[in-house]
Amino acid sequence: MQRNAAIALGATLSVTAAVVLAPGGRTPGRVAPASDAEVVARVTPRRAPDVPRDAEAAAAEAQRLVTRARREGGDVRLLGQAQVVLAPWWSEAAPPPAVRLMRATIKQSLHDFDGALADLDALSADVTDVQAQLTRATVLTVLARYDEALAACERLKGQVDVVVVVTCQAPPWAIRGKADEVAAGLERALTATPKASPLRPWALSVLGEVRWFSGDGAGAAAALREALALDDTDRYSRVLLAEVLVATGRAAEVPPLFAGRPLSDAELLAFVESGAAPREARAELAGRVEASRRRQDGVHRREEARYALAVEGDVALARALAVENFAVQREPADARVLLEAALAARDADSARPALEWLARTGFSDPRFVALGRALRALP
Repeated sequence: MQRNAAIALGATLSVTAAVVLAPGGRTPGRVAPASDAEVVARVTPRRAPDVPRDAEAAAAEAQRLVTRARREGGDVRLLGQAQVVLAPWWSEAAPPPAVRLMRATIKQSLHDFDGALADLDALSADVTDVQAQLTRATVLTVLARYDEALAACERLKGQVDVVVVVTCQAPPWAIRGKADEVAAGLERALTATPKASPLRPWALSVLGEVRWFSGDGAGAAAALREALALDDTDRYSRVLLAEVLVATGRAAEVPPLFAGRPLSDAELLAFVESGAAPREARAELAGRVEASRRRQDGVHRREEARYALAVEGDVALARALAVENFAVQREPADARVLLEAALAARDADSARPALEWLARTGFSDPRFVALGRALRALP
């Protein structure tokens, strides 16, 4: 689950689908119904979207659909509709810039990072294209290409508010073991940012994550609560806050975060992992996982690995999915589930890519350091 950075630059940036749990059933492959009467899945028909003839209008409609997909918990059908809207230009080598940006955003959502970067690299040749630079920095950070991500952020200087540059640079620098310095820089930038600025929720969300990287649970929770107070639709901050609360012994504060709202798969998983979810929520999550496995979805292996490890207790499946996931994307959360699954399996060798990432980056999150130490101590 990547952060959705909606900032006041005229569009939503780095919009990704919220979690649709990935495949990983114990018998991979296509599902064969036992009989003609068996129902494999129920599909609710949606009216096919109209395709504007004008590229700018098509890009705007695709943006609306992608934003709606994010707000509705990552409905991949809406992403599919956005792709249909862009169909006349989808296969063009050099579509209009607005279409190209939305094509990159959709590809990013589907974890086609190479395809997204091909479009973003072309767009970023125009140094004034702020959206392209920010989205490109996000994708490069997911791929652990931190020098390139920082360079993309650097190109924003002089074009946007200082808080945008600082927030863009924060994740790659924090991952490189500089979480305390990054948090201090974000706090200074926020102090200089007007209280009414729509940039604040994004920056506060990143600040919460960075504080959590340094082991500051109280500071992380405070920043994330402030971000949610300003933007109640911020699913990323809500999921991270639930994690922080559970890890710091405050699981009783988790249920109000999720009460009375439709939950994405990522939110529902976080709720269940907290141990505070009611039986109905656990049953709902189990049903979603089963449906996902029947559909053979393959985008978000990280969450499927977490579910297999924390809910099902299937260590072998969790380890296999975590290894597969880390080969595609390398955010801290991807490293963590691989380290945890490998430790549960007592298999340090399977965690080698994440251990090498830890050593290479200097990531200093105390939880990760402890996991790495435990894995290296295995016989």
